[in-house]
Amino acid sequence: MEFSCAAALWTHGSLAGRRLHGRDSGRACGSVQCTGPAGGGRLHRAWTTPSWSEWSPDSSLLLTAVLPRRAVQLWSIEQPEWRARIDETEVGLVSARWAPGSRHVLTTAALSLRVTVWSLVDRQVSYIKYMKDISDGLTFSPDGRCMAVVERRGCVDHVSLFATSGWELIKHIDSVGQDVAGLSWSPDSELFALWDGLLQSRVAVYDLTGRRLAEVKLPGSPLGVSTVHWSPSGQLLAATGFDDKVHLISDATWHRLTSLVHGSTVRAGDRVHVYRERHTRLEGFRLDLALASGSDGITDVSYELDSRRPVVLRPPSVQAPRAATGHAAVSRVLFSPDSQYVATRCDAVPECVWIWATATLSLHTLLVQRAAIRDLIWSPSGSRLALCTGGRYLFLWSPEQSSTCRAPADVAVTQLLWPDECTLLLQARDSLLFCRLDVTTGESAGAARLVPGV
Repeated sequence: MEFSCAAALWTHGSLAGRRLHGRDSGRACGSVQCTGPAGGGRLHRAWTTPSWSEWSPDSSLLLTAVLPRRAVQLWSIEQPEWRARIDETEVGLVSARWAPGSRHVLTTAALSLRVTVWSLVDRQVSYIKYMKDISDGLTFSPDGRCMAVVERRGCVDHVSLFATSGWELIKHIDSVGQDVAGLSWSPDSELFALWDGLLQSRVAVYDLTGRRLAEVKLPGSPLGVSTVHWSPSGQLLAATGFDDKVHLISDATWHRLTSLVHGSTVRAGDRVHVYRERHTRLEGFRLDLALASGSDGITDVSYELDSRRPVVLRPPSVQAPRAATGHAAVSRVLFSPDSQYVATRCDAVPECVWIWATATLSLHTLLVQRAAIRDLIWSPSGSRLALCTGGRYLFLWSPEQSSTCRAPADVAVTQLLWPDECTLLLQARDSLLFCRLDVTTGESAGAARLVPGV
């Protein structure tokens, strides 16, 4: 299930977006139902069950890709009679996506042989060749005006920049690396960062003229760089390898400031707030209510401040999970919208969330859960973090307080979406809940409540 970009807009307490429901009748013909703000539905029938679907950025069109048929279907929400079909029978189809302007579709052929740009306005077709087969090989700038493509030619990697207004080449940058693994744009769309795979542990920064501004080599990362993340302010880059470190790079000097190490112990003298998930069994309730609430009876889940030192997160006898490379890596790096904090999750201790303060470049808070973290997300503004562990509770943190709240209908929450300050979307295995978030401050600080509906 996916929501259009308009799902982030709320007017007078009602959803000003479109919901998407998928159906599979078990026959060769699938269907897609779109529900508008008024609750009315419109059923679009496809020739087979879509492999995936994606809303256009302006929420007016719907793309459904059918990989076995090597085809893409396009549907209009405002004009039900309009529809389009794209066939890639000759070179195959592995992915399809919208361009930022919502009037072009990009399809990727098998083995990344080429990328085809299809115009829905004048039916013009453009081809982009030599794209390297990596996950971040084609990315759009945040302002949507430029597209960067990592290319592989003559055993060397290059980068080509295209203007999305007419898809013309505006800059070609030769020999950017021997084995580029990804590309990431700066928030202001003026710079982009490249990083290498297994051959080198380096991050290079370029501007739109093709000038290389910096090249930073990361110490202690023999397997290369896995991801690079920009802070919303653009002042910091966070680079991760295949170990337990996050390397912070400053845009002022383009030097590494520090390495954030995810240790297994919080020692005496460390100025770190450690919050543990605590379960308290409540007594005095009727037996039928206690049995209905689960095998543990009626329990209260909250955070408690752990002031003991040292705090051992994982005993040495417990084997830590490993990534595909055989090394425990930092799998999640999320900057807060105000760039004051960065939250990380390390695969070696998946039940913990590290929250680092960018002002001091040190660990500020450690959240210790009973189960592995399934998802975490920052609020649209400020420094409030929400996380879930696949259970019936949602956990919230801010510099002022930490709190927990129970999900409505006791669903097991596995994924979160935070479109605005007061609304949370909770994804469970077979349901999606719209909830209003009420956080109490003052004398009752720490209390939070999720109210169904918007």
